[in-house]
Amino acid sequence: MKTTNDLIELGAVKVDSDNLYAMPCGGGVYFFCDGDEVIYIGQSQTLRRRIVDHIYKKQSSSTYVIRYEGRIRIAHERNFIEAFNPRLNQKWKGSMVSKAGKQS
Repeated sequence: MKTTNDLIELGAVKVDSDNLYAMPCGGGVYFFCDGDEVIYIGQSQTLRRRIVDHIYKKQSSSTYVIRYEGRIRIAHERNFIEAFNPRLNQKWKGSMVSKAGKQS
């Protein structure tokens, strides 16, 4: 199983309430962790806005981000999900179907 140490080796930066607002604006991939386990991976055009809710709701013990501009972040998100196999992504995978019938 891949862990937060693997994220750090990939260049991920840990984000918490102390450094959230110092984080540059922009898009990328975020990783929610429980201890050393990556439990959910997502992507957003605006990382700071997406993460702020989760940090203050304490939905994970730690959060890491890797910044990517443009649509390339979507491909990276999928690659990271395949590599890390986070339990919450797998739990929701079947329920995340768009109106067009395509998996999102």
